Order: sequence, then structure tokens, then C-alpha cells
Amino acid sequence: PRQFVGLSAAQVFPEAAAEGFIGLLDLVRTSGQRHEGLHASGVIETTRPSEMQRLMGFIYEPLRDADQSVSGILIQGHDVSELLQSREHLRAANMRYATLLDSMGEGMVMLDGEFRVLQVNSKGLRMDGRNARQLVGLSYWDAWPGAVDTPLECALREALTSSEQRRLQHCYEWEDGRQLWFDIRVLPVPGGLAVLFRNINGIKSVDESLHVSEQRFKAAVSAIGVMWTNNALGQMEGEQPGWAEITGQTPEQYQGLGWAAALHP
Repeated sequence: PRQFVGLSAAQVFPEAAAEGFIGLLDLVRTSGQRHEGLHASGVIETTRPSEMQRLMGFIYEPLRDADQSVSGILIQGHDVSELLQSREHLRAANMRYATLLDSMGEGMVMLDGEFRVLQVNSKGLRMDGRNARQLVGLSYWDAWPGAVDTPLECALREALTSSEQRRLQHCYEWEDGRQLWFDIRVLPVPGGLAVLFRNINGIKSVDESLHVSEQRFKAAVSAIGVMWTNNALGQMEGEQPGWAEITGQTPEQYQGLGWAAALHP
């Protein structure tokens, strides 16, 4: 509904003048240089109820006479409302994604289809000891050479080709002699893999201590010959070679309270 012909741009679009877009006309006229407002936008108000404000991007193209002097300016405006809205949604989604990654209790490495490192979350960087600049862009095999020719390499390649997840435990050995056990899940994602891992050194240490303790107990029982254990309810659990030697009962017979059958009433 606006009147255009014969009026100045500032009169036609006062809202654009307030944002400095009209001032660019003088700059283009005096410099003769084309201006692209690709990363800026002006607000144009309309009378359509569903489109009260539209965001516009601008290109100012100087028009020249035969002597190359600037005789006018061609202004091309293009509606970037939906583009900027999409960018904002994408930025918000990326922020939510980054927040989610950094709040995870597991380390995570994102790989592309060539096993190049795309991203490592904060937990993963803390466990590794390096920063993102030292890892992003490297192949997995260059970043973690301890994975080459191991079941982990097989798991990564199988997950990528089969599009099925893999899970395993793997011990990384660093050049400084450190050994760290990780529980690792390899998940196929569009365009690559997500590798999630958690440190299980503590669990492995407990398992090893328990194994050693069990071996010592079995050795002691074998040496003594006549020895068995019951729990607080008087039940036998696990193997009791001492009791079996005395009574001749099998493990199936003496489990729980079955041992009582070997006694005189």
C-alpha cells in the first residue's frame, strides 16, 4: 500500500533508515563499490496480519553511465525470514546437543565414515588428557594407535559395515606405561559412528582382587582337606570340596540345606 515513485528511500522505508540501511546508499554511491548485506537484515513492516514483519537481506549494485560515473543504485531485496529462523533453530538445536554431550557420564567420540574424529565430548577429553584441537580431524587409528589390530578395531569396522552396535571391554596401553580398561559401546549413526566409553579400571581391580582371593581360598581348602563354609542361614554356597570329601555328596546334593541329609537325624 505504500507510495514509491518520486519519494526518497528513507521516506518509503523509515524502518530501514533507522537501521542504517539507507545510509549505505551514500556509501555505495560515493565509493562505487557493490555492497552485499548477506549477514545483515532489515525489518520491513507489512499490512498482512500473518506477516507483520519480514526480515530482508539486501544487495546494492551501483549503476554507471558511459563515463563510469555512478548514476543510480539497483537495490535487490530478498526475504530471509525463514532462513534466519531456520538458522536460529539450528543454533538452538546445536546448543542443546552440545549441552547433552557435555552432561553425559560417559566419554563419547563421533567418527565419520572414514573413521576420522569429528567431535569429542568434555568427559572424553578429560579421560584422554588432550584437547579437541589435538584430536579432531585425526583418524581414530592416529589418535589412538593402541586400538590398531585389536578386537576394538574389529568392532569399529563391523559396526560401520553392518550398521549394528557392538560392545566390548578394551585395555588401552599408553606410551608412558599407563593401562586403562574401558567398557566401550560402538553405535552406528548417520554418516559414521558414535563411540561411547567409560573407565572400568576400578571394577577390573576389584575383579582381579576377588579372583586372587578365590584362588587363595581354594588353595587353603585343598591344603587343609577338611573345611567348608556356610552362610548366615546355615546354607552351603558354591563348591565345598572339604565337605564333599567327608560325605561323598555332590555339589548339587549339598547346596543350600542339602548338606543336612548327610547327618544322622
